[in-house]
Amino acid sequence: MKENGDDVKKRVCRNMFINTLSIGEKTVRSWTLSDQPSTSLENEDHQAPVRRQKSNMVKNVEEFLNSLPKVESHYCRASSNKLYVEPLWSSLREMYRFYKDECQIQNKLASSWKTFYNTLKFMNLDLYIPKKDQCNTCTLYKTGICDEETFQKHEQKKLSAREEKSKDKERCINCPNTATYTVDLQAVLLAPRLNASANYYKTKLKVHNETFFDLSTKDAVCYVWHEAVAGIESDVFASIYTDFLKKAIEKKRLEKNYYLECWVWISEPKYQTI
Repeated sequence: MKENGDDVKKRVCRNMFINTLSIGEKTVRSWTLSDQPSTSLENEDHQAPVRRQKSNMVKNVEEFLNSLPKVESHYCRASSNKLYVEPLWSSLREMYRFYKDECQIQNKLASSWKTFYNTLKFMNLDLYIPKKDQCNTCTLYKTGICDEETFQKHEQKKLSAREEKSKDKERCINCPNTATYTVDLQAVLLAPRLNASANYYKTKLKVHNETFFDLSTKDAVCYVWHEAVAGIESDVFASIYTDFLKKAIEKKRLEKNYYLECWVWISEPKYQTI
């Protein structure tokens, strides 16, 4: 306590002091020890290597994750900025084992699974495992969020689109002057595709593929380009459709139907006819 500006120690009853402040004996001992300069310095010297080691572990994981090729999600580019590691592992645990093997080869100390996982989530990364695209309305209905009326309207639209597609398919098969195409932008791929090895860390390019499929002749046309040539802006697809339409007109098929999967900035596939 302070007395005339100087620190003065006063002997008090331990039980009275603890009960008055409603604290435990361990808390008082902790305060007493932390107030001693020598003990504080000893603690800092003891804890500093631990903090440095933990920081080095996180930095080690970040360097490993930054070296991996990454791709954006296929349908959720607008609603999510999460990046996905190229799917060469079936699980995060398998990816962690690969990380430990790399650390062993480089004579580095591997971090724990908890540090690896937390760093992965902090960097907003995930292991990209391709799955069948699910309709948002159907998913909400299964979880009980979407009401019955909205779901039935959605089902009716889906059945109507399928019926129109089936009719156009039959018509193009029976009538040589009619053509029906389905169009889809495939999932992003990385080139070259390599197995997990030393070559895995080589710089790769994102490759896009817009596919047109003729339902009558079973012919397919793929427009493939990588990110160094063009992106996925609207003018890129306008050029693709213009080129395809010019070539389709040369085949002298008067009526043409296109069923497009409208993937741009949406999470629910929708089909339209042009």
